[in-house]
Amino acid sequence: MSIRRIMVCCSSGGGAGDTVNKITIGASEAQSVMGVTESIVYEWNVNFADAPGIAGQIDARLSAIVRTTAGTGTYKLYTGATAPGSTAGATLRDTITTVSATDEQKTALSAAFVSSGVQTLVQITAVNSGAGGISHIRGVEVALG
Repeated sequence: MSIRRIMVCCSSGGGAGDTVNKITIGASEAQSVMGVTESIVYEWNVNFADAPGIAGQIDARLSAIVRTTAGTGTYKLYTGATAPGSTAGATLRDTITTVSATDEQKTALSAAFVSSGVQTLVQITAVNSGAGGISHIRGVEVALG
């Protein structure tokens, strides 16, 4: 999987006193899920302690290119799972849906939530409303801050 991680500094001064107040992560590799079982398609271990400017209330923005072969494709962004490979204990932050058979750009912005301040799992899942439908996702970007 081709993954990139970018930390953006947005403090004034441009010097050593700058603090990171946004974390952007993404993946360009396409993923697909067939059927009605929700599956993790992307997963990152994000350490909020690396970004001291992210404290208190933050939000999460999920952007992706999505399409489906049939039915409705649903893509969800979770934070805070208790173990990699499972969404158990996670909180749903964003949801994107599509019924389009051609690629379309979608973005969802979460409600504000409190930053964990520690290592946190960030996951994206995909599912389709039909047993034979395939949900496709690529060009993913998650902005936290």
